[in-house]
Amino acid sequence: MIDIRHNVILRDFVEESKAEGRVEGRTEGMTEVLRGQLKAKFGPLPKWAQERLAGASTVQLERWVKRILTAKTLEGALDKK
Repeated sequence: MIDIRHNVILRDFVEESKAEGRVEGRTEGMTEVLRGQLKAKFGPLPKWAQERLAGASTVQLERWVKRILTAKTLEGALDKK
């Protein structure tokens, strides 16, 4: 039996996988919260908005989460020009 705590390669792989999973989970959570906020404020989301949310980076999501507080339109909230 291999104890990954004593195997540098496996231990590093597991730690990297955990970190990636946390980032992915955070991004998914932010996306769902923002989607709910956008729907509550602007109604059903058009396809372009859903696509922007699906492809957004964590940095974009963080910016949009703040912007929704003052945005007057869906386009303004999601940087659509």
